[in-house]
Amino acid sequence: MLLNLTAYLDTPEGIETSERLESLFSKIPLEDKAVPPMLSDPETRALTFIQRELRKGHSPSTREVARAIGRRSSRSGHRVITNLLQKGLIIQNDKKKLTIRDSNTRPRFVKKCQLAESKQ
Repeated sequence: MLLNLTAYLDTPEGIETSERLESLFSKIPLEDKAVPPMLSDPETRALTFIQRELRKGHSPSTREVARAIGRRSSRSGHRVITNLLQKGLIIQNDKKKLTIRDSNTRPRFVKKCQLAESKQ
Protein backbone atom coordinates (compact mmCIF):
# COMPACT_ATOMS: atom_id res chain seq x y z
CA MET A 1 0.00 0.00 0.00
CA LEU A 2 2.84 2.40 0.84
CA LEU A 3 4.52 1.59 -2.44
CA ASN A 4 1.33 2.52 -4.30
CA LEU A 5 1.07 5.77 -2.34
CA THR A 6 4.69 6.70 -3.07
CA ALA A 7 4.21 5.92 -6.73
CA TYR A 8 1.06 8.06 -6.80
CA LEU A 9 2.78 10.99 -5.08
CA ASP A 10 5.45 10.95 -7.81
CA THR A 11 2.83 11.53 -10.54
CA PRO A 12 1.74 15.08 -11.55
CA GLU A 13 -1.71 14.43 -10.05
CA GLY A 14 -0.13 13.23 -6.78
CA ILE A 15 2.11 16.29 -6.61
CA GLU A 16 -0.89 18.57 -7.13
CA THR A 17 -2.87 16.75 -4.41
CA SER A 18 0.09 16.97 -2.06
CA GLU A 19 0.42 20.73 -2.66
CA ARG A 20 -3.30 21.27 -2.01
CA LEU A 21 -3.08 19.32 1.24
CA GLU A 22 -0.04 21.31 2.35
CA SER A 23 -1.85 24.59 1.70
CA LEU A 24 -4.88 23.38 3.67
CA PHE A 25 -2.82 22.18 6.63
CA SER A 26 -0.78 25.38 6.73
CA LYS A 27 -4.01 27.30 7.48
CA ILE A 28 -4.77 25.24 10.60
CA PRO A 29 -3.45 26.97 13.74
CA LEU A 30 -1.08 24.84 15.82
CA GLU A 31 -2.41 26.01 19.18
CA ASP A 32 -2.06 23.46 21.92
CA LYS A 33 -5.61 22.88 23.16
CA ALA A 34 -4.57 20.17 25.60
CA VAL A 35 -6.10 20.27 29.05
CA PRO A 36 -3.51 21.14 31.67
CA PRO A 37 -2.73 18.15 33.89
CA MET A 38 -4.34 17.96 37.31
CA LEU A 39 -1.87 18.44 40.12
CA SER A 40 -2.05 17.16 43.66
CA ASP A 41 -1.33 19.56 46.50
CA PRO A 42 2.27 18.31 46.98
CA GLU A 43 2.88 18.56 43.21
CA THR A 44 1.58 22.14 43.16
CA ARG A 45 3.77 23.12 46.12
CA ALA A 46 6.79 21.38 44.58
CA LEU A 47 6.29 23.09 41.22
CA THR A 48 5.98 26.49 42.91
CA PHE A 49 9.14 25.77 44.94
CA ILE A 50 11.08 24.66 41.85
CA GLN A 51 10.00 27.80 39.96
CA ARG A 52 11.07 30.02 42.86
CA GLU A 53 14.45 28.30 43.14
CA LEU A 54 15.06 28.51 39.39
CA ARG A 55 14.39 32.27 39.52
CA LYS A 56 17.27 32.42 42.00
CA GLY A 57 19.45 30.46 39.56
CA HIS A 58 19.43 27.25 41.62
CA SER A 59 18.09 23.87 40.53
CA PRO A 60 16.79 22.19 43.71
CA SER A 61 17.71 18.67 44.77
CA THR A 62 15.15 15.98 45.53
CA ARG A 63 15.84 16.42 49.24
CA GLU A 64 15.14 20.17 48.99
CA VAL A 65 11.90 19.48 47.11
CA ALA A 66 10.88 16.95 49.78
CA ARG A 67 11.51 19.50 52.55
CA ALA A 68 9.56 22.17 50.63
CA ILE A 69 6.46 19.95 50.53
CA GLY A 70 6.76 19.03 54.19
CA ARG A 71 8.23 15.54 53.82
CA ARG A 72 11.36 14.11 55.44
CA SER A 73 12.27 11.44 52.92
CA SER A 74 14.11 12.31 49.72
CA ARG A 75 12.13 9.45 48.16
CA SER A 76 8.98 11.56 48.58
CA GLY A 77 10.67 14.39 46.71
CA HIS A 78 11.75 11.97 44.00
CA ARG A 79 8.17 10.68 43.57
CA VAL A 80 6.78 14.20 43.20
CA ILE A 81 9.53 15.17 40.73
CA THR A 82 8.86 12.00 38.73
CA ASN A 83 5.15 12.84 38.56
CA LEU A 84 5.92 16.38 37.35
CA LEU A 85 8.31 14.97 34.73
CA GLN A 86 5.66 12.51 33.50
CA LYS A 87 3.08 15.30 33.25
CA GLY A 88 5.54 17.30 31.14
CA LEU A 89 5.69 20.30 33.48
CA ILE A 90 9.40 20.03 34.19
CA ILE A 91 12.36 18.45 32.45
CA GLN A 92 15.78 17.26 33.57
CA ASN A 93 18.96 17.82 31.64
CA ASP A 94 21.80 15.30 31.40
CA LYS A 95 23.20 16.39 34.75
CA LYS A 96 19.80 15.85 36.42
CA LYS A 97 19.22 19.60 36.77
CA LEU A 98 15.54 20.56 36.76
CA THR A 99 14.06 23.13 34.39
CA ILE A 100 10.52 24.27 33.72
CA ARG A 101 8.87 23.36 30.43
CA ASP A 102 8.04 26.36 28.27
CA SER A 103 4.29 26.17 27.69
CA ASN A 104 4.17 29.01 25.13
CA THR A 105 6.07 27.19 22.43
CA ARG A 106 5.41 23.65 21.42
CA PRO A 107 8.56 21.53 21.38
CA ARG A 108 10.99 24.11 22.75
CA PHE A 109 12.11 24.07 26.33
CA VAL A 110 13.52 26.78 28.53
CA LYS A 111 17.27 26.84 28.95
CA LYS A 112 18.70 25.61 32.25
CA CYS A 113 17.82 27.79 35.24
CA GLN A 114 15.39 30.02 33.37
CA LEU A 115 11.66 30.22 33.80
CA ALA A 116 9.21 30.03 30.95
CA GLU A 117 8.81 33.34 29.21
CA SER A 118 6.45 34.35 26.48
CA LYS A 119 8.24 33.96 23.16
CA GLN A 120 6.37 35.69 20.39
